Amino acid sequence: MRRFLLTAASVVVLAVFVGSASVTFFMPRQRPPTDITVDITPDLIERGTYLVEQVLLCNDCHSECDWSIYGGPPMPPFGAGWRRWLRIR
Repeated sequence: MRRFLLTAASVVVLAVFVGSASVTFFMPRQRPPTDITVDITPDLIERGTYLVEQVLLCNDCHSECDWSIYGGPPMPPFGAGWRRWLRIR
């Protein structure tokens, strides 16, 4: 029993060491954030709306779906929350 506990403790210590070493040496270093100011213009808002609704299709996952219609299209209000996967009403 003592040998098993010693082996288990050794494995835990080794796992902690390897985990901390991998975080220290292999994860990318982060710089502090830069101060960026963005002017909110109608053109930027229109561009963001286009990206969300047409290109990235964010509303497909971040909106409730109307499962009474074939394919379950998103219902307004769009982007009102996170839809859990495989939740069909």
